[in-house]
Amino acid sequence: MKNFAQTFRLLGILLVIESIFMCVSGAISLYYAESDMLPIGISVLITFVVGLFLVVINNFAKGEKIGKKQAFVLIIFSWIILAVFGAIPFVLTGVLPKVENALFETMSGITTTGSSVILDVESLSHGILFWRSTLQWLGGFAVITLTLAVLPLLGLREFTFLTTETKQSSSSKLLPRIVEIVNWLWGLYLLITIIEATTYYFAGMGIFDAVCHAFTTISTGGFSTKNNSVAFWNSKRIESAMLFFMFFSGVNFTLLFYAVRGKFRKIAQNQEFRYYVSFIVFFSLLLTCGMMLMENLPFLRAARVSVFHVLSVITTSGFLTQDYLLWPSSLTVLLFLLMFVGSSAGSASGGIKIIRAALLLKCSRNEFYKFMHPNAVLPVRFNNHLVPLSVLKNVFVFILLYIMMLVFGTFLLSCLNVPMENAFGYVLSAIGNVGYNVGMNVASNPIEQLPVAAKLILSVYMLIGRIDLYIFLLIFSRSFWKS
Repeated sequence: MKNFAQTFRLLGILLVIESIFMCVSGAISLYYAESDMLPIGISVLITFVVGLFLVVINNFAKGEKIGKKQAFVLIIFSWIILAVFGAIPFVLTGVLPKVENALFETMSGITTTGSSVILDVESLSHGILFWRSTLQWLGGFAVITLTLAVLPLLGLREFTFLTTETKQSSSSKLLPRIVEIVNWLWGLYLLITIIEATTYYFAGMGIFDAVCHAFTTISTGGFSTKNNSVAFWNSKRIESAMLFFMFFSGVNFTLLFYAVRGKFRKIAQNQEFRYYVSFIVFFSLLLTCGMMLMENLPFLRAARVSVFHVLSVITTSGFLTQDYLLWPSSLTVLLFLLMFVGSSAGSASGGIKIIRAALLLKCSRNEFYKFMHPNAVLPVRFNNHLVPLSVLKNVFVFILLYIMMLVFGTFLLSCLNVPMENAFGYVLSAIGNVGYNVGMNVASNPIEQLPVAAKLILSVYMLIGRIDLYIFLLIFSRSFWKS
């Protein structure tokens, strides 16, 4: 355990940071003179004391280098420990007295999934509503940092290629390099959040709702302060503002950094960004035509509904203006396809990522071309770089494992008497980190009624989708612990 002292110390620091944000939620309850101020305060104390204890007893490891094995353990347990302690306010305030429900809600928040076991969010206090949004905001920043700073620097070739322009580093320089990247990520993340909150406020939301929705938009989380989600306001201005920010929340944060510095040419030349835009346009047109034919909506209304939900699902945000689970099944299938794909690597969204889907399409095109020209040599290029065969192999294996995990999860839920079609939808939304059940109709929100085992399985799948499938499987590898 001595080898993991620095890991436990860092976990303690994370708990202390979580307690600080939890304290802000308590202050919100104090401002609104709500009765849950005391339970939240006790939650802050518990989280802070445990975090401080971990820091103190492992303080001898301060300054020690952290190796790759310890880093992978830290990645997994940081999400677990933050979810466990983040559930305490839900339990102590009585909002979710059942531990499995509180853990599910917190895991859904910290992984920015957006599924919920709470049917009436408008009955919650301001402090708890703010805590739900804060969980997603913290989770979104964590996954962006993980993708852009940690995994490429740990030497995973696929992530080094997928995120581009992130240099590898030796273990001795791992922490300083991560800190350097985190600093500019944090500044950009905070800046965009402030811009979003300000825009939502002037678009018609109250200041509290604007801040909460800014937190859950940039993190592609989807938790709302209203039962009807964005449909509560029925405002074109709010929908337009959210469309804009959801779009950019699905973009690689490296490109957003270029945008801030005025390097728009780099964005226009980025192939993943072009595929991202193409997917949005293509599926929006398909869904618009479907809404016009099957729902008899006029073009402008159909386009407004379609574009919003395509962006909401492809970015795995989960905001709604309608309950799409009540649409004809042929239309919801289109959205399920987008759940599978997700948006850009280096964003807070889930799914397999646009870049993997693009590489799969490129390879498929090459294979078809080889039927006519068997001797042709067709290397795969992306962003003017030759894609190594090792990266292509990793991409294909990842997609295959992803599909196998979907099938296995569906099987497990089916064994718990969950209908097959519902089981598939739950698992797809959990591993893709997009809220399947955030509709406006109680019939489409039955997660609270699922067996305890089903909720725990879905919680694990949300974690898998957030930390990446490879890392999860790596931890259970015997060779990993022997190395």
